[in-house]
Amino acid sequence: MRTFVIYTNPIPKARPRFNTKTKKTYTQTRYQVFHDEIQHAVRSAIGKYFDYPMYEPDVPIWVDLDFVFARRAVPKNQSNRKCMVWRAKRPDKDNLEKAIFDALNEWLWADDKQIIGGTTRKFDSPNYGKPKICIKVQKAPHPELITKQTYNLVYPIEAVSKERPRFTTVKHRPYTSPKTRTFQNAIRKATCLHLGKECPYPLFESYKSTIVDLDFIYERPMKYCTKRYDTEFLWKPTKPDKDNLEKAMLDALNGILWYDDAQVVAGTTRKMYGPPGQSSYIGLNFRAADKPPAVTCEYNCAEFLLDLPRLY
Repeated sequence: MRTFVIYTNPIPKARPRFNTKTKKTYTQTRYQVFHDEIQHAVRSAIGKYFDYPMYEPDVPIWVDLDFVFARRAVPKNQSNRKCMVWRAKRPDKDNLEKAIFDALNEWLWADDKQIIGGTTRKFDSPNYGKPKICIKVQKAPHPELITKQTYNLVYPIEAVSKERPRFTTVKHRPYTSPKTRTFQNAIRKATCLHLGKECPYPLFESYKSTIVDLDFIYERPMKYCTKRYDTEFLWKPTKPDKDNLEKAMLDALNGILWYDDAQVVAGTTRKMYGPPGQSSYIGLNFRAADKPPAVTCEYNCAEFLLDLPRLY
């Protein structure tokens, strides 16, 4: 396992914008500076010890991420003044993931499609605490160790990733692709049918932190149905990317399970092939977040401690 702790402000992946003069899309300067700084910091830390990328293509990777935001001065009468608390507000968890995954392409991994799972959490720091990003990278566990879970909701449909926003040709306004829109409408309809009319929408109020676990199970191809792959589940280190799958699901459930997916503060996501003959489905678990765990010791024991200037 390789652990990186980067002392800097977490910046989410910015939505591309359209320049009406050049007729091209562009990324915000604030995010581009963050992207370059993260890439440079990790490259300078591992450049003496490893080749690029650190993990070869088609190797399944497990990545855990912790995002800690600086909190403003907290009144002395608040009980959580000296501890970390969940951050149930923007930026969204999936956008924070995507910013890190895209920045470390070709350095820690050849492509972020290799990331088959991981746990992501976002916190607010203790009073006057430093903002930081903790990245833990390791090879995925053996498929025999994959445990089958019971889910709150199961969708018998093949997962579709969130595609990049497209722009209209006349007014250059962004819109969601029809494929993604059809998938999200099917998820919303199935969720409402399961919860029923008597259930209040959204299920979690706007101030409540939520933990969401997702399993994206795909139908196993014939080439993986041989005796060589005799495990019940098998990792899927191919497209679509984990962060895009997660974004499509969380955005689809806005207004049904939560007001906004910024309330999702933590969760574990996995993508894999199911048993031979098993059709594709999506498993979802959701629950209210408890008290945040103590994670300060994990940051102090990191292999690489990187301190970046606050340029953005």
